[in-house]
Amino acid sequence: MERDSIEQLQIQFQDQLRDQLQSQPTLHAKAQVLIQQLESMGPTIPQPMLAIADALLAEAWIARDRAAIPPLLRCKAMLHTQLVQFHEGSEAYTDLLRYARETDNKEAQVLAIQGLGMVHRLQGETLRAIDYFLQGLELSRAIGLIRGVAANSNSLGICYSIIGEFGKALEAYLQSLQVYRTSNNQRGIGIALHNIASMYVNIGDYDNALKHYQEQLGIEPTHTNPSSTAKALQSMARIYLEQGQYEEAMRAATESLQVFTMLQDTMGEAKAIGTLGIVNRAIGRNEVAFSQFEQAKEMARQIGDPETYVDTLHHLGTLLLEMGEIAQARGQLERAERAARRHNFQDVLLAICGHLADACGQQEDFPSAYRYRTEQAQLQQEIGSHQKQKALAELQMRYDVERAQQEREIYRLKSEQLQMVVEYKTNELSSIALSLIHKQELLESLSGRLRQVIQKFPAAEVPAQLGMLLEELIAESAADSGWTLFKETMRQTDQSFLRRLAERYPVLTPTELQVCALLKMEMASKDIANILGVSVRDVESHRYNLRKKLSLAPSESLSAFLNQEEFRAAENDRATLRDQEFTERLSQQYPSLSSKELKICTLLKAGLTTKEITQLLSVSDRTVENHRYHIRKKLNLPANSNLSTFFAAL
Repeated sequence: MERDSIEQLQIQFQDQLRDQLQSQPTLHAKAQVLIQQLESMGPTIPQPMLAIADALLAEAWIARDRAAIPPLLRCKAMLHTQLVQFHEGSEAYTDLLRYARETDNKEAQVLAIQGLGMVHRLQGETLRAIDYFLQGLELSRAIGLIRGVAANSNSLGICYSIIGEFGKALEAYLQSLQVYRTSNNQRGIGIALHNIASMYVNIGDYDNALKHYQEQLGIEPTHTNPSSTAKALQSMARIYLEQGQYEEAMRAATESLQVFTMLQDTMGEAKAIGTLGIVNRAIGRNEVAFSQFEQAKEMARQIGDPETYVDTLHHLGTLLLEMGEIAQARGQLERAERAARRHNFQDVLLAICGHLADACGQQEDFPSAYRYRTEQAQLQQEIGSHQKQKALAELQMRYDVERAQQEREIYRLKSEQLQMVVEYKTNELSSIALSLIHKQELLESLSGRLRQVIQKFPAAEVPAQLGMLLEELIAESAADSGWTLFKETMRQTDQSFLRRLAERYPVLTPTELQVCALLKMEMASKDIANILGVSVRDVESHRYNLRKKLSLAPSESLSAFLNQEEFRAAENDRATLRDQEFTERLSQQYPSLSSKELKICTLLKAGLTTKEITQLLSVSDRTVENHRYHIRKKLNLPANSNLSTFFAAL
């Protein structure tokens, strides 16, 4: 694609973006448009977008628009990060975190913490990034934010891969993939699949890597990030090369080049062109390969990509050597040698020295040939020990990956077993409910028909037995025995849900809780009325009061809301279990901590501020600060240490 055509596309994109923003009625809606563009395509025109974001943010501050400020702060932070302005990006994310805590916006807190982790990861501060992602994961679980759980798990997977914790990395990736699949987030699924495929490439399992890359590419283009697609195609091309599938390698490399060119990703273009050169050389098209190596080399030199620069110089040298152009080959290889030494690329330097020895030998420069061959042997010896360590590391990696897969499979089987039990109980509950409804309808029908029969007799001549039978039917219809059985089964099936709902909304009456349990099963008002022995109008009144007490909008579904509450309850149960385990571990490690201090440690681990802790524990700010001082003292931590980060890393 020609550069002027790309620039024209960028101008069109900028104009379309401005039109989209002008059509939005609120600042919050404009912010969402900017974020969607960033998340789907990446900042193809970052500087203009940054100016737009700054202008909208200034407008939001003046209007004190609490809905628009958080997404606009996040948008500004994302743009600075994409522009490799990490200091400014970190400041913007910190501003977002501060504002989110002041306004008690938990979701924005998660996004800010996650963003700070991303900035630290991109700067090479992997351990600090892990601290932030762990905080983001804990807070996401605590508030039931599904996409936060997935995004932070995925980021943790990347960090664990960087530090060599491959078992943890795969486990984190699989967790994010599972959550993305559950929520049908196609873009997230693509990201998780790409990362899992990269893990398999690292351990040399190319079949599994290709399987996951192909699944990633099978997702609808509208749901994927083009940059991620291009990288997947580039990786697939390299795998096909390793396997000798040159036609497939050519196709994948060509497609990746097209996407990188569209995105104006020069580094990606250079790598893709270099890969095409390798493919063309492998199938005997040396002139085409030479031209592509030259093009990739020049692009890499201009943008300062040493890896691609050395790689293409080496390929040029070996190709010229193969073509009999010995002097030119030696010149290219010597340039590659100098660059490889400068950047300490030991593996490629080993190969370069071997080829330089061959070139010098063909020129009958035997002293130089001997020097290069001697250095090659020394490098071989040095790298040999590293290769052994690498082989051991790869074995450990394979073991970690297999163990993580086995543990995941065990967890899946246990989850399926638990799900079967829940489904059985739910079916049992539905059967009881249907039985109650049928019984109620039958009793009402019999009572009605019996009344009609009785009305045919004069009052004095009504048989006593018919009157007694009618009274029995009315009494049975009003009896609570059916509901008692239903309620007991409901208690066994959903006891955690009902308890959590009552704790979260203490204003709900016992009858309203019963209505909630039935609404969660998506029962109609008529059926609920039959089970509870009340009128449909009474049920509608309960539904109205529930909407009011639960602060639901008219368009929100009560059933959907209650099922979401069930998910939050389950997440809270798991969070409580994790907190108990953390408290036990902390008390064993630091027995001098009091019960109150242990509670505060748990809250700090969840990322709560002093103000939030004071409100939760009903104590003063000074009391909490005093506890923090004693906690630092008992744990031998410096006065300026971040307790939240320290506890999240434990």
